[in-house]
Amino acid sequence: MKAIKPQLASGTRDFNQLDMIKRRYVISILERLFKKYSFFEISTPAIENTSTLTGNYGGDGDKLIFNILNSGNYLSKVNDSVSLKNYENITKVISKKALRYDLSVPLARYVALNRNDITFPFKRYQIQPVWRADRPQKGRFREFYQCDIDVIGSESIVSEIEMINIIFDFFNEIKFKNFRVRINSRSIMNSFFGLLKLKNYDDILVILDKKDKVGLEQVVEEIKKLNIEKSSIDIILRLLYLDDKEVLSELCDLGLKSSVQETKNILDMCLTSGLSENVCYDFSLVRGLGYYTGFIVEVDIIDSDFGSVVGGGRYDNLTSVFGLKDVSGIGISFGLERIMILMEENNLFPKDLDKSINYLFLNFGDEYISDYIGLASKLRSKNKVVEIYSKSNSIKKQMIYANKKNVDFVVIFGENEKKSQKILIKNMKTGSQEDIPLDKILNFIQ
Repeated sequence: MKAIKPQLASGTRDFNQLDMIKRRYVISILERLFKKYSFFEISTPAIENTSTLTGNYGGDGDKLIFNILNSGNYLSKVNDSVSLKNYENITKVISKKALRYDLSVPLARYVALNRNDITFPFKRYQIQPVWRADRPQKGRFREFYQCDIDVIGSESIVSEIEMINIIFDFFNEIKFKNFRVRINSRSIMNSFFGLLKLKNYDDILVILDKKDKVGLEQVVEEIKKLNIEKSSIDIILRLLYLDDKEVLSELCDLGLKSSVQETKNILDMCLTSGLSENVCYDFSLVRGLGYYTGFIVEVDIIDSDFGSVVGGGRYDNLTSVFGLKDVSGIGISFGLERIMILMEENNLFPKDLDKSINYLFLNFGDEYISDYIGLASKLRSKNKVVEIYSKSNSIKKQMIYANKKNVDFVVIFGENEKKSQKILIKNMKTGSQEDIPLDKILNFIQ
């Protein structure tokens, strides 16, 4: 059999021991914060029906869904009526399931399916992988984790404020201050473009959504090329060049005071809470997902092209797709992969995070194995992480291993120690050593 060259699929990664320790560190911070705000965990399958996912992410989003081929002879149902040149028609025939694209649409399906067993408002968090057939680049992968919180069944502005507070709590926890929380509202955008009598303004939203990637000047040039009245273009461009407070004032002057009021209330509450320094209104913020209907938010890193690390918003119609109407929802997602890169580049991980082994027993031969196992069991009973070196190699080799594994203490128990009924414990940080009677070993670790 020909040997297979070991390689990763494009846009995916392996994680070593230290990677996983760091990832669990970040996830544990998020989980602790989510629980403080009374969010509780659920889990949904990696595979969803294609019909569940498609139509919720906009045309470009649907193209990034990883479809799964039907099992068996999946081509048997492709007849002459299906155009082989139209991938969408073929996909509908040969694929009925797909890997989830995000966690929000599966949540809406979950809520609709379990509506009789759920207490509303329903507050959940979910930390699971999602998959997108995107072009891999820095901070963007085809398999990545989302860390989501959502509130289903409440229209209260309390949800928006608490989610902004959770964002600040997280960045305070990791001791990072150079971030900015940008907010907007789809209802403001809808009212504004309605005022301009633009029935189809998707092209404008697509252009605005690219501002962080291509810059303001290119956005301005693309808007100028649109086939809409010059007076409308002039108003849009004027708003793009104003600061956040001036934009809101201008929108009110245009007759959109009622649409703007909720966003102003959120900004005022942030000011009252002492959070306003990092929060601003951004007229160009769109967020590409098609299901948002109100408040939207993104968190990016100041003076960086890093992209957003947190994003989300309010959606009022998502569960209606699954037959559950008039249920408002709001959620935000923390991008674990980008947060990991952010923390690595800014040295935000604790320095002793990789200390995973508390005690390593050096191996002096098979005749001592039963002693090692008994002593290790006592240490593990006190929730210590203990390893017994597998072979009686040279002491030098075993100590090199201990250093590489960043062990706290090395335990020495050989012929002399067995005779004296003591163990020698070496502190690998200080180099100090101490003889401990076997019956006092638990006193040493307390």
